[in-house]
Amino acid sequence: MNFREMAANLWRWGDSAVSSGVLDLRGDESEVPAVTYDSVRSLDAVHACVRNLANTIASLDIQVERVSRDDRDRPVREPVPESHWLQVLLGREPNDWQTAQDYWRDVVWHVALLGNHYSRITWGSDRRATSLQPIFPDRVEPKIEAGQLVYLVDTKPVPAREILHIRGDGGGDGLVGRSPLKDHAETFALALAVRQHAISTMTQPIPALMLLTDEDFGDDPETQQRLEKQWQADFSGPAGRKKVRFLEYGIKPMQLSRPTVDSQFRELEDAVMLKICRIFRTPPHKVAIEYQGPLRNLEQQDRQFEKDAVVPLVAGFQAAVGRALIGEVAGRRGLQARWLTKRIARGDLRTQHEIARIGILSGFRSPNDVLADMDENGIGPAGDVYLQPSSSIPLGEQQSEPEPDSDQEES
Repeated sequence: MNFREMAANLWRWGDSAVSSGVLDLRGDESEVPAVTYDSVRSLDAVHACVRNLANTIASLDIQVERVSRDDRDRPVREPVPESHWLQVLLGREPNDWQTAQDYWRDVVWHVALLGNHYSRITWGSDRRATSLQPIFPDRVEPKIEAGQLVYLVDTKPVPAREILHIRGDGGGDGLVGRSPLKDHAETFALALAVRQHAISTMTQPIPALMLLTDEDFGDDPETQQRLEKQWQADFSGPAGRKKVRFLEYGIKPMQLSRPTVDSQFRELEDAVMLKICRIFRTPPHKVAIEYQGPLRNLEQQDRQFEKDAVVPLVAGFQAAVGRALIGEVAGRRGLQARWLTKRIARGDLRTQHEIARIGILSGFRSPNDVLADMDENGIGPAGDVYLQPSSSIPLGEQQSEPEPDSDQEES
């Protein structure tokens, strides 16, 4: 039985309607819940994928720094003090009731499922942000009015300078990010249907044994009840398994089991979980899906997860924070907030250091070039020296003969 046939056996599609981000595929004869933020979040595969992404990003250190350029136009980063207002806001206390880790977890959940995150910015008298208050995305609607961007929060207009807006995937009108909940509503509906089918199938009681006979007990219900009670008394429990009994009335016992089609939903469930992992760019082994490939591929998948899932989100966070909280205010030029992804890249440090070593020893990279690639400051003028291998000479030049040793001349 193929994927399409198994899906058809689970439920009959009803009238589909997309409204307010909800796709209803329940039909008239099914109890499958509608596709909403809460119902999709309750799916174990979705929860595992987004939780893994949210915890990874929330665990990253945030460093606010001033960036200048050296004489070779390379960035020089100078971290600000821990007491700096932006460092406190982003890395320690975004508001009065959340830690930074709690806040950024909520941001990832909103962006991953709904495509957008909004926070209300509270500005102080010194034009410094003092608080970021998260707003559930369904309460906000960005609009262009008189050529200006305005956010309607619960239908009340709020200036753009008071909203931190982090967008997810683009491809829309540029005002909002695309919602994976809408774009992949059918996949989530199928996952909800599979779960509902599993619950209804596994909770449906099935008798372990059925007794078949050609006798008609319609006029003698007492005989039927006597046989049922006697069978239960003689054969129920562990002791009844070893008893031998001669059956009357031509009774034949038949062992019952679930239909094969009811057990095949496991294959469909695995297929749906893989589709969900693909949506969130999460390797299957990170959500406890059995992996059959070689172990060396797991490390490659972890690096791919960092590159395809974590880094794009973090880059979006940095751009949104720079636009909303830093901008071009006098005295803030060169100030930037950076999520340090080196923590999750430590497993690949050996490869990075090997590449750096080859570059330095081959003479086409200097130590300061390598440090700049790693977002680290240089070590001064000594780090700008490019080495030249002693066995290599410029093309067209003759290698000079080494001067003879004085001891060899005397001999």
